[in-house]
Amino acid sequence: MSIHFKPIENTSFDEGSGVTISHPRILLDAPLNGVASLEYQYTFRRGGQRVGAMGFFGTEVAAELEGQRGLIYTLDLRPAEVLMDMLKFKRFLDDTSDDFDFVRFLAQGLVIVFAGKTTNPESRRYLVVASAEDLARVGAPAPAGYLELPDGSIILAELFAPARVA
Repeated sequence: MSIHFKPIENTSFDEGSGVTISHPRILLDAPLNGVASLEYQYTFRRGGQRVGAMGFFGTEVAAELEGQRGLIYTLDLRPAEVLMDMLKFKRFLDDTSDDFDFVRFLAQGLVIVFAGKTTNPESRRYLVVASAEDLARVGAPAPAGYLELPDGSIILAELFAPARVA
């Protein structure tokens, strides 16, 4: 069984495992090099009961998206301990996909929670990244030919949410 999350309102839901990823608690952290730093705190539930949680940092950067002002949110799965927690959750679910695919599928679930947002004053792009080195260290190396960015990270998942005004 592999996980495949779908958006339901402001959550992600995987029918096979029955797991729902709730919209994260997002906290403003100290800026890094002039870039807004955020802390994401996610909770995983099954049948209304908490079955897991994870937290990590990311950034928010203003950019031009589709010719208009927008925001790019990067959810950064560093350090390697974040990936190790994801793989522990894989074992808890008894998921049979390979480790890299599981990390990628769970990363997609993390950004899908933002797909149900009905009002965005600006377009938003969400990226989930991890260090290629960290992925290899935890036994989930990216397949050969997977695009590695200049900083050694790879994009595991992304979501574009166009501007919507109610």
